[in-house]
Amino acid sequence: MKEIFRTDMDKLKEDICKLSTRINQLEDLLSSSNQADTIVPSEEEIIAELEERERRSKNLIFFKLDEPEEGSQGDGDLIKNILSIIQPEKRFQQVKTMRLGGKRQGYVRP
Repeated sequence: MKEIFRTDMDKLKEDICKLSTRINQLEDLLSSSNQADTIVPSEEEIIAELEERERRSKNLIFFKLDEPEEGSQGDGDLIKNILSIIQPEKRFQQVKTMRLGGKRQGYVRP
């Protein structure tokens, strides 16, 4: 009977040792993946991000404007009219418009 318990204890010790090794490996893997997540972006990436933000800073989003039958040309005319009301002293020659999302029946896209 003692021999059976001793064999079981040895087996349990071996299993605990294997689990401990496995835990250490997983902790090392987690630690290395966390270090990879904290990589500082390069100067070029930062500059590109700032340029992208600057370019997008001029974007305007209008909500609840009915979609014209003639498509984006009608949107351009509508936006020019709205902008001329907001800033009558400016002349808006070229306005690029784009609707967000897909066209659906009974839904007005921004």
